[in-house]
Parts: sequence; structure tokens; C-alpha cells
Amino acid sequence: MTSILFLAMYSSITAGYTILDEERLRTDLFASYDQSIRPPYNISQHLRINVSFFMSAIKDINDAKGTISTLGGFTFSWIDDRLMWNVSEYGGIREIVLQHGQTWLPSVIAMNAASLAFFEYQDTFLRLQSNGSIGWRFFTHVETSFKPDMTYFPHDTQICSIELSLIGYYPSEVALYNETQDIILDGYQTNKKWEVVDTEAKPLYIGPFSGMVQFKMELRRRHFYFDVMIMMPLSVFCVVYVVVFLVPIESGEKVSFAITLLPTFGVYLSEVSDNMPKVSTQMAYLSFYLVAILFGTAFSCVFSIAISSLYFKRQQPAPKPLTIIAHIISFQWLMRILERCQISQKKSDEKLKQTAWTETESYAVMSSQHASKKLNNIFFIYACLGVIVLHLFAIHAYFLR
Repeated sequence: MTSILFLAMYSSITAGYTILDEERLRTDLFASYDQSIRPPYNISQHLRINVSFFMSAIKDINDAKGTISTLGGFTFSWIDDRLMWNVSEYGGIREIVLQHGQTWLPSVIAMNAASLAFFEYQDTFLRLQSNGSIGWRFFTHVETSFKPDMTYFPHDTQICSIELSLIGYYPSEVALYNETQDIILDGYQTNKKWEVVDTEAKPLYIGPFSGMVQFKMELRRRHFYFDVMIMMPLSVFCVVYVVVFLVPIESGEKVSFAITLLPTFGVYLSEVSDNMPKVSTQMAYLSFYLVAILFGTAFSCVFSIAISSLYFKRQQPAPKPLTIIAHIISFQWLMRILERCQISQKKSDEKLKQTAWTETESYAVMSSQHASKKLNNIFFIYACLGVIVLHLFAIHAYFLR
């Protein structure tokens, strides 16, 4: 019963609609129509064109070049009052399909395109309704440029956009307006490297009229791979180059262990650099993190060689400059000054003389073996402090911003 009713309704709607009716309609509409003249009929009025963008996929994002390649379609709609007709006079025809070139079309261009070129839409179709409303949709590939911000790579967020404009007309003659408030993502294919956080569509006004329409998207990099393959191994490297100072000097393995670390990190550094965007305008904090670890590994290697060389001199007196350096970086001089300041001024001169800090007492000669162990402990403390500061900086930069 339902199918019979549907057939009855369909036959009533399409009754009297023949090819002859459509041929007659097309002949009447385009008999004196000039597609080189823009609508509306009153040429002094400005034409409003509504546009929307539906994105189907993000094909590629080139961080170094600052370009994004997207696949999607644009829908334009406007009213051409020269192409109106009375439905009842043409067998009930409410809309027809037109080919490209039969009506006036706007020349659309992306102002921030990576390579300046018009859209390819020669084989597209339009739908014309009886009230003169024209709907034009075409699917295309758009490559636009953007300003990359790699400061927080791999936890970075990029702002990309497509800025559409018309060629050949002033905004007071033909103006573009956004039909939707955001980019249509129905049917969007999820990108494995980038996540679409937010989208926005808005007009860019030139005076009282909209000269361009901007489709903006906020993209966040999917960083789990980089966290596992880059960030975590780098943290392990930081711990390992500190462990160098825990290797006993007398074992003889301290220098070999330190020297092994340097080329190992160099090989890993080359692998990491291949996965990082090569941008010099805004270098990532990760680049400075890598350089800091590289210098830390190099310093641990140099200090290990110097300490081992000093240790195997056994009971020979350590050089005087080295002894002074050991006292300075261990802050023993500060402790002596604090002790001296705590002495009461009422005590006798003899007591003051016994506890006073003198250059001779402070810079007492020590053996090379004792100096090397002391320097090793001091460097270990400084290395631990450096690793802590470096990781606090990384946590603040990537997780607490």
C-alpha cells in the first residue's frame, strides 16, 4: 500500500515534465543571456556570494617549507535574477543542471596559495533553481602556505588557513561571505600525524564589504611516537652520562665508558635530527635540549679523562691551580668565611687566629689521588644538578605551558 501511494505522489509531481519542457526552458533562459556579465539585473547593486568548505583529508604538511596540502570541496551559492522562471509554465520544473560555462561564474583564487594558480573546475556542474538561485560545488586539491611555529615540537600546534578571494571585481561589486561558521568535517578522513582541534570560517572585510573568506584550522601534532622514540631515550642518556662519575676510578673502565657514550649519542642524534623539522626561524626547544645533552656527554668524557689521568699519579702533589679550583667549585671557601663570621668579636685574638681562614690552610697541598676523587664527587653533584635543571625546563616547556 505504501509503495502505491509513493508512486502516485511521484507521478503527480513529475506529471507533464518532459524533455521538450526543459528544452523550451533552456532556450528561453539563455536566448539573450551573456555569461560575461555579472548578476544582478541592477548592476549597481553588489552581488553576495556565500561559500562553504568541506574538508575530506589532509594530504601533507611540510614543516620546513610551511605548506599544507588539503583535499576538499567548495560550495558557492548566489542568485542570478536573469535566470528565473515560472514553474507552472514549464511543466513543473523546479531546477535544472547546467554545465560549466553556461552561466556567469566567479574567478576564485587562494590568496595564500603555495603556488599562485586558479582552481581547476572546467568539468564541474551547477544546479539552477526556479528562483534564480545557483549552487556550484567542486572538489579540488589546495596547497596553501602558513607560518610554522616549531617552538614546542613535538607538542606543537599549527594554525593553517585557506583565504579565498575573487579576481576581477571590487568587494563593492562582488563580495564573498561564509555560509557556515566553521569547516565542514563530515566525511573527513583522520590524519595519522595531525589532529584537527578547531576550525573557523570568517569573512575578512575590506571596508563595509567582505573581500575574502578565511577558512582557518588549528592542528595539533600527534606526539606519542616522538615521546616514546625521542623524549624517553634522551632522558635515559641524561642519566647515563651522570653515571659515568659513579664508575670507580681505580677500575680503569671510567674513560672507556665515557668515550663509548659520545659516539653512541652522536649516532642517535643523527637519527633524531632526521625526524625533526629543519627550521631556523623558530628552533624547537628540543634542539637546545639535544645540544645540552651533547655538551654534557662531551664534558663528562673530558672530565673523566682528566680525573683518571690525575688519579694514577698516586701520591704526587696535585698542581696548585688544580687544588685552588677544587676548593673554589666545592664552595669550601664559602664555608670558611661563614665560620669566621660566626666567631664572636669578644673572643681573644689567639682564638681568632686559630679559626681564621688563611690562604695556606684553605689551599693546603693535597695528593693527586685525593684531588681526583674530590673532583669526581664534585662533578657528579654538578652533573646531577644540571640534569635536574634540564628536565625541569623540559617539563615546564612541554607540559606546564
